[in-house]
Amino acid sequence: MINHFFTNSKTKNFMRTRSLFFSIAAFLCCSFTLQAQVNVNFGLKGGANFSTFIGSEALTEETLIAPHLGALAQITIGEDNEGFLSYALQPEIVYSMQGAKIDNQKTVLSYVNIPIMIQRYVASSGFYIESGPQVGFLVSAKAKADGISADIKSELKPVDFALNVGLGYKFGSGFGINARYNIGLTSIDKNGSDVKNATISAGLFYVLGSGGE
Repeated sequence: MINHFFTNSKTKNFMRTRSLFFSIAAFLCCSFTLQAQVNVNFGLKGGANFSTFIGSEALTEETLIAPHLGALAQITIGEDNEGFLSYALQPEIVYSMQGAKIDNQKTVLSYVNIPIMIQRYVASSGFYIESGPQVGFLVSAKAKADGISADIKSELKPVDFALNVGLGYKFGSGFGINARYNIGLTSIDKNGSDVKNATISAGLFYVLGSGGE
């Protein structure tokens, strides 16, 4: 069934993309050595994914809507002169259902994603922008059509590398809203077809112990 979405192509250079991912992660983790006390607060997040496949050989027509749910740690790495949060490093672990639809068929992929986000807050407003790399581990993969479900996990790569960009707003209570675009950097097809994940996620989060920032 996966061939409804993929067509054949030569294998892409996986190792080069993996090196790029780790280079980005190392840069983000080492580029923000600001003079501020480092505080760590933990939280939860959840919401909806609007996902599809992209690439020259991705034959998709509709967006798949599915949930995501996870945990986060917000690490303060910068504050302004008035003590408001300026920069934060936010690693997460998120269970994410992704995939795509075409006609009456759909492919549903479940990942455990680990993004590492750098967040830049706009003064004391609560608004922020963010970006960062992500690695995802494939948990399950199903192709479904006409009430029949087939396991296609063996046809897909077990690890997916991606890049995130997003924005959000965090209230003083620790609650917040977030929207993020996730674009795959590597093909997910073991046969080398040019098919990548692309997901827009939107949802809510709560950071414990962060009220009053």
